[in-house]
Amino acid sequence: MHIYIMKRLALLLLVVASTQAVAGYEDGMDAYKAHRFDEALKEFTALSERGYPQADFMLGLMYTNAEGVARDPSKAMHYLLKAADAGRAEAMSIIGSMYESDKSDLYDQAKALEWYRKGAEKNDSDAMRFLSHHYLAGTGVAQDNARALEWMKQAADRDSTLAKYELAVMYELGKGVARDEAKARLLYRAIKAPYGEKFYRLGGMYETGRGGAQDLALAFEQYEKAAKAGSAAGMKSLGAMYAAGRGVAQDYKLAMLWFERAADFGNPEAMYRGGLMLANGLGGPKNEAEAQNWFADAAEHGHAGALRRLARKHDAKADYGNALAYYCRSAAAEDRALAAFDSEGIAGGSAPAKAYAARYAIVLRCAAQGSSAATLRTWLEGRLEPGAKDEATALASRMMQAGNVSQVLAGYVELDAE
Repeated sequence: MHIYIMKRLALLLLVVASTQAVAGYEDGMDAYKAHRFDEALKEFTALSERGYPQADFMLGLMYTNAEGVARDPSKAMHYLLKAADAGRAEAMSIIGSMYESDKSDLYDQAKALEWYRKGAEKNDSDAMRFLSHHYLAGTGVAQDNARALEWMKQAADRDSTLAKYELAVMYELGKGVARDEAKARLLYRAIKAPYGEKFYRLGGMYETGRGGAQDLALAFEQYEKAAKAGSAAGMKSLGAMYAAGRGVAQDYKLAMLWFERAADFGNPEAMYRGGLMLANGLGGPKNEAEAQNWFADAAEHGHAGALRRLARKHDAKADYGNALAYYCRSAAAEDRALAAFDSEGIAGGSAPAKAYAARYAIVLRCAAQGSSAATLRTWLEGRLEPGAKDEATALASRMMQAGNVSQVLAGYVELDAE
């Protein structure tokens, strides 16, 4: 009888402790969500000392994100490992990402992949997404499009908004799978969450008629949703629609308003377009000095058009070394855009054939002094007719002999006409 009573008492105490732990965790989460991080830290630390893995996970996040504490990767790893050992799948993918950061002392790609696989085995959608990225790029594993697609599909099946979005992007751009823009449209539309980048890319498809009928009104509607959801690219595109009067009545003031908002979020295309508006007196008084500030900001963010403007400015001052350096940076910026699967700008533009030839000449000229833009060069070679390619090669040769690159290009094409 005595043993029975002791067992019942032990069970009762366990239930009480568990109830208290749940209550403490809920109090900690309420404090965390309200950004009362000191309170949250106190609750989670006490629960962690009592072996509560959910609290370990939250402490790992707080030390990772510097929420109420100084950022401390070692402490973050300590708590996340405890949570992972208890089977918390989300902790496994975060541990993997910590090992993958090349800015961290913990960097170890093999360990990152090991933890992503552990997380994926526990059905964590982020771990599946990260594995897909690795197989698509061939980083740390043999490049394998089929496995990249399979992992992304599995993540999407786990109802991950990001995975659904990235799967749609794969079909839109033909990365790891045959390009299917119609399917991409359907996949974007099937995402129920108000995700800004989904609205933005769907707007682009409606605007250009990719994957189905062109519909400027629907494009404007999607860009507006993207902007309201906080997408800087959506804000930029909404401004462009107002500026051009596409899908909406032309309104330069509203265009400038949206370019300003997008620029505040660091969108270089918005900075560049805002500079053009100021330089031409659209949406307000003409202000060349302020326009130059906008162009300088855009160039600092790697905008190719803004970099070319700076190149011409240096050329005009006979500062040919810096002029060529800026031209090479502009080519490198477009190269990065293509390498990052960007379907906008030069990758999706319809610039005059001579503009492509002029870019090709710049790439050849820059390559001669060791500045690589291999992706852009290959892409341009596929666009140029044989005659245009020969002409561009000759143009590059003339650049070799002349210090003033802009002067050579001036009689050829205005690169920013598109």
